[in-house]
Amino acid sequence: MNYRTVASFANEEKLLNDYKVLLEGPKAKTIKSAHCVAVIYGLSQFTIYAQIATLFYAGAMILKHYHDDGETPVNIFISIFAMNFGALAAGQANQFGPDMSKAKIAAKKIFGIIEKPTEITALA
Repeated sequence: MNYRTVASFANEEKLLNDYKVLLEGPKAKTIKSAHCVAVIYGLSQFTIYAQIATLFYAGAMILKHYHDDGETPVNIFISIFAMNFGALAAGQANQFGPDMSKAKIAAKKIFGIIEKPTEITALA
């Protein structure tokens, strides 16, 4: 806001250096937390694809050892996709958990207001 005052005293370099020093602590914390978030995100992505690979591997082993009828491959793929879509839906539903508790608290407050007796009588 006061860039003209800073420029008139020729203190740009000093203020920039002071600002850089002030930002070193938050920068280090941010980098550390960013690394933690990146590792957690990488692990979550890994578990998704590891689960799919495990299901396909189990299906291949079933086909290798128990291929007595023509329906087995179809049933294996149906079960793999059903488990994948079920896990995906469960994961998406789980992300709304905190919002559901907030909605429940808000609903209790609304019903508390509605059920509160009023001193005003409505004329019909």
